[in-house]
Order: sequence, then C-alpha cells, then structure tokens
Amino acid sequence: MLVWDSFVKILLPFVRNLECFVQFSRGFVQLDIFWKSEDCPRKNAKMILFTFFGQTQKRIISTVTLRKVITRKSRFLIHFYYIYIGNRGSAFSVEPFYSDKKDVILLDKVKSGNLDLEFLNNTQLILENVRLLGLNTVNVPFQVDVPNTTSNTMTLNEERYLLSKGIVETLQQNRIKVILEPFPYIRGGAVGETAWNPQDKFEWFRNWTAICERLINEIAIPYNVWCFNVASNLGYIEYDFDAKTYPFTKQWEELFAFIRSRYKEKVIYRTNYWYENQSRDLKKNNPLWNFVDFVSIDT
Repeated sequence: MLVWDSFVKILLPFVRNLECFVQFSRGFVQLDIFWKSEDCPRKNAKMILFTFFGQTQKRIISTVTLRKVITRKSRFLIHFYYIYIGNRGSAFSVEPFYSDKKDVILLDKVKSGNLDLEFLNNTQLILENVRLLGLNTVNVPFQVDVPNTTSNTMTLNEERYLLSKGIVETLQQNRIKVILEPFPYIRGGAVGETAWNPQDKFEWFRNWTAICERLINEIAIPYNVWCFNVASNLGYIEYDFDAKTYPFTKQWEELFAFIRSRYKEKVIYRTNYWYENQSRDLKKNNPLWNFVDFVSIDT
C-alpha cells in the first residue's frame, strides 16, 4: 500500500498537467495529448506530446504525427511528421515545434505531403485535403516516362505535365508552397524508381539534366516554386554498393551546379531508406549531401 501511495504521489502532478482533445471532421478523427509544463518558455503554453490523425472512412490522405521532448528542459519539441497520400507517396520532416494553442504553430515549419500521380486529375479534392490537414507545402510530381529499368533515356509525359502544371498554379494561388519533383514512371508505373539502373549512367546524367532544365525554365522560375527536388531514390546512381564508392560524385556536382546557376531557391535530393547493418556508412558519408540544402528520406 505504501508503494502504491508513493507511486500515485509521483504520478499525480504529471497526470494533472495532461489534457486530451478529440476532434471529428469530415471522416477523420484527431486525438491530441497536451502537457502543460513549467519548462515551457512561454506562460501557460501547452506542449503537444502526441497526435494521431487518422481515417474513419476512405479518403486519399491520412497522416500520423509523433512529437516528443528531447530533454526535460528542452526549449522546443522535435516533430517527426509522416504523411501517406493515395496508394504511394510519403513525406518525412524533422522540425522544431512549439505551441501556445492547440492549432497555432509559433515557429516557421514545413508541413508537407506528396501527391500521388494517380490523383493529379482532381485539383479540387487535392486542395480540400491540403486544407483539411493544414499543410503549407505540397510535393508536386511531374511524370517522367522511362521505358525500362536499364534505360538511359526518359521523356516528360506531356498530358500529365499539364495536370501537374495546373496543380502548381492552383497551389500558388492559394499560397501553398510547392516542391517540384521530376518523378520516374518506369514501365507505366509497374516498377519503382529504386530499381532504375541505367546502362550508361553518363548518358543518363545528360538526359536527366535536360529534364530538370525544362522544368526549371517552364515551371520552377515562372511560378516561383519554393523548392526543387532534383531526383529521388536512385540508389544505383548514388553509390556503388559492392565497391563502397561514389563513382558519380562529379556528375552529381555538375548537375546541382547547373541547377543552382539558373534556380535560386531551395534544392534537395530524396534518398530511400536503408538498413543500418548494410549501408549506413555509405548513406552517411555520401558527398552528394554537400550539394543540397537539405535531404529528404523516403520511408
């Protein structure tokens, strides 16, 4: 009994500072758990410890958010944010997070989601879901058709190009930041971009540079796009797994230098997840990271 009383005395002050908030909206449920702490730098502030935002019926967007305190006297929270949109597509970011109210973020942040190529023809639904989730940034893919996994050549899909362009226009009109991405669509979408291993990688760099140049000249610059995602998940071109080397560092550097000479906003690269015991050091030490403003990790 004494042990139980001691446990309650220790736990009670913490429990008293907890506050739960549940909200149902248009087929979604949101659960927030707040902790009112004296460690917060602002008076009467509430720190969000955990948020679940999920589906109660079929929609094209769902999200799970986890926030946690790094140290007991931490000034900010670190916000691990994951979004899944449609059948494919995800976004992950790490950011400082701090709030006085349940729905007001006090620090600048990126709250972003990826669009699935299959849903590009419904701009209104995209905008509704962006507002529903409170996103301020959207990754818009421009479909790049690739014949097969060893192809050195690729072409922008002109029909889908117009759809993506229209989405960029709509997002900009609604003051939503845009991340522009040339997205490889291999064998009609039957094969993921991680399998792309061009036979002649030097030719691949020349052709991919031409794709990036057109998107910069026709979309990124005219529409003042916030960020350009140069490429995604091209493991066979990032490094040589067997030799543990980076044979195309010079070509990556030239590609990024070319883009930065024309485009003055943020430039990123998205890499695929990795297994710690197999390729952690190869990922961590890649010179490619020296050429970007930040790295996106596809999980």
